Amino acid sequence: MSNNNEEDFRRYIWIDKTQGVIDISVEMVDWLGPHEPKREYRIVKKLPLNTSDDQLERELKKLTSDDKYFARCAQCNKANLRGHMHDEYICHTCAEKHHGIVH
Repeated sequence: MSNNNEEDFRRYIWIDKTQGVIDISVEMVDWLGPHEPKREYRIVKKLPLNTSDDQLERELKKLTSDDKYFARCAQCNKANLRGHMHDEYICHTCAEKHHGIVH
């Protein structure tokens, strides 16, 4: 991914250095109903507190390219959390706006 893409997805990542470890969390979206998103940060990686800045940067690059958590809409090109995608390629907004899908 280019730096631009990484920056787009990094807004969904939280890094917390506590209790001797570095926790890397990703914002997740679960749906309680059609218009009821539930957002929370979930820890997806733990690193030793003495992890170098270079190693942390490599881990973040790997994470921002992981399609388990992130996707880019093929129609509007917006960076999205996986939970905001209608399917593998189209985000919820474009599915509603351009494809007649009702959520």
